[in-house]
Amino acid sequence: MSRFATVCLLAVSITTQTDAQAIPNSTLPPKGYGTLRQSDVVIVVRTADVHITILPLDERVTRLLVPDAHQALHAFYVDRRDELDAAAPRRGVEGTQVFLVTVYGASNFARFDPEEITISSRNRYFRPLAVLPVSPRWAEHQIDRGETLTALYVFDRGLDPLHPLIVDYRGTRVATWERTLHRLEVERARVVARARGGPSD
Repeated sequence: MSRFATVCLLAVSITTQTDAQAIPNSTLPPKGYGTLRQSDVVIVVRTADVHITILPLDERVTRLLVPDAHQALHAFYVDRRDELDAAAPRRGVEGTQVFLVTVYGASNFARFDPEEITISSRNRYFRPLAVLPVSPRWAEHQIDRGETLTALYVFDRGLDPLHPLIVDYRGTRVATWERTLHRLEVERARVVARARGGPSD
């Protein structure tokens, strides 16, 4: 299986270490001790035609995944780093958050609009600064039943995945991330304990 196919199956989000350290009071959890699955750290928006999976590529999140998942996502991010880094300066933005967005076809010849995927957090409304397709057919804005298309979404760094997020697609709003934050907090404490050789529960 190719690296891109692996990442599409894993479907998750990441920032560089520099970006994570720039956020006040944030530290990166140790590598290699996470036990979460990709389904534990994903936001899913379902409509009649498409299911949209959104995963933050922030190291503070992805380091809490099982090691293979974190390593695959990190390698994928590094492969696209130059393209991702170029997206923000062109728009006068310092620092970004990157999300991996996967669209699954729930019906044949389903249409989708990538620009209508937006996120709100802490009373702010965020539209993507850039959408960088991974799947060649992404630009067609059409998907068949059972097909998967993937792209990287670049947002302003003010969109912090360690705060509650609400995803909106054509009026369908999903606010499940707040529950996910509790799961991340618990796993982070366990990861730190495992790294120190202490009990994780």
